[in-house]
Amino acid sequence: MGWHIVAQNLVMDPSFEIGSLVWQMQTAGGRSIVNVGAEDGINCEQVVLAQFPRSVWQNIAVKAKNLYTVTGWMKTNAVTTNAHINEIKFIDA
Repeated sequence: MGWHIVAQNLVMDPSFEIGSLVWQMQTAGGRSIVNVGAEDGINCEQVVLAQFPRSVWQNIAVKAKNLYTVTGWMKTNAVTTNAHINEIKFIDA
């Protein structure tokens, strides 16, 4: 059996427009949904950096033997250390 390429976006509310609970930690300390600076739509997630990592995520079901492309967009302002989208976990449940 060959591989199947998944062409649709599996992220729910990718531009934070509906304020749903699909994003985990979206409004926890140092994180908020704002309506300025969005790359697409009106809203975006604002993360204020601190001495410890701040994460925002959602769980997305995937299937074996499928190819997925993972991309993201980030705008920074006055960042003097590293800022990046950096963790993707595939868990076999």
